[in-house]
Amino acid sequence: NFYYLLLISLKKEKSAALVSVNDQWFGAIHCQKFEKKKKSSRLILSVFEPGDRIPWISSFERLGPYAVVFPPGANGELVYKKQPWPVKPFARSYTETFLIWCRQNNFQNDINKFVRASAKLPDKVNIFQRELNKICRGAFIYGLRDRLFHLLQQLFQRQIQLGKIKPDGIKHVQSIISYMNRLGSSDRFIKYEEISN
Repeated sequence: NFYYLLLISLKKEKSAALVSVNDQWFGAIHCQKFEKKKKSSRLILSVFEPGDRIPWISSFERLGPYAVVFPPGANGELVYKKQPWPVKPFARSYTETFLIWCRQNNFQNDINKFVRASAKLPDKVNIFQRELNKICRGAFIYGLRDRLFHLLQQLFQRQIQLGKIKPDGIKHVQSIISYMNRLGSSDRFIKYEEISN
């Protein structure tokens, strides 16, 4: 019988099946074991609200055979090769680089790298700006904005007074200090390049 065939295949593969309930309703069938009887299992049907409610899956209506979803055009050309199937090309909703300051040494390493990059200005502007954006984004994420920006401004002013920053790099550091002042009063993180342009 079809029920047992589907049950065994979903159980063995540890997967789920998307199903069309009617024109606007879709769902997923998956296998679940009973708590008391470990050998017996059951199929569970989860029904989604009408429409396409799962953002990481393309339209449910497009999750079918190519010939049904993308019938050949009038000239016989295959339309599906031009389509982003089955997933829409959404912009990522997450950042690709992770910033973890849970341990003190992670935070110190990032700050030290940032300060070392400032000593190489104006030669290594790109590295410095990348580290600056990383530190400022971390300050927003961890709620250290006011205190961290204030300490970094003091550090840069002291380095300028001690002559640890090259004369050509002083104008870059002064623009960074003004950037941190503007960012300190902002309610969201803005990259340095966006403000400086």
